Amino acid sequence: NYLKSLKISGYPISFTKDNSKYNITVDLSVNALKIGAKAEDEKATIEVIGADDLDLNDNTVFVKVTAENGDENVYTITVNKEKIEETKEKSFKFTKKHLIIGGIILGSIIFILITISIIVHIKDRKIDKALDKI
Repeated sequence: NYLKSLKISGYPISFTKDNSKYNITVDLSVNALKIGAKAEDEKATIEVIGADDLDLNDNTVFVKVTAENGDENVYTITVNKEKIEETKEKSFKFTKKHLIIGGIILGSIIFILITISIIVHIKDRKIDKALDKI
C-alpha cells in the first residue's frame, strides 16, 4: 500500500514513500492538478481524489493506495494558492557595464574615422604641393 513514485505535473516535489504529506504552491488561477502515481506493488490500486477541482476539495488532494489485501495508505497534498507573477524569460537590461563598453566602442570608431580623415587630408596637401612644383 505504498507508492513507488508521485509526480505533480509542473510542480517539483521530493517524494519518499514514507512521507505521506506534501505541500505545493500554485497560482490563484489553478484549479486542477495532473497527478502521476505508481504503486510499489502492481496489484495495488491507486485513487486520486480532489485533483480535478481544488476549490471544491478545500485545496487538498488525496492519493489513496489500496493493497491487494485491503490495507490502505493515503498521501495528502496540500495546495496553497497565491498570486504568482510570471517571470519574463531572458529579459535584457542595460547596465553601467554595457554603457561603458558601448561608449568605448563608439569612441574608438570616431577616433579611427578622424584619424583616417586627417591622413587623407595630409596626403591631399602633399599631392597638391607636388603638383604645384610641376
